[in-house]
Amino acid sequence: MANSQFSISYFPVFVPMQSS
Repeated sequence: MANSQFSISYFPVFVPMQSS
């Protein structure tokens, strides 16, 4: 479960980073 929360917290941070 912890892995799922980490992915969700990292996913939104990696998306805008690449988009920018």
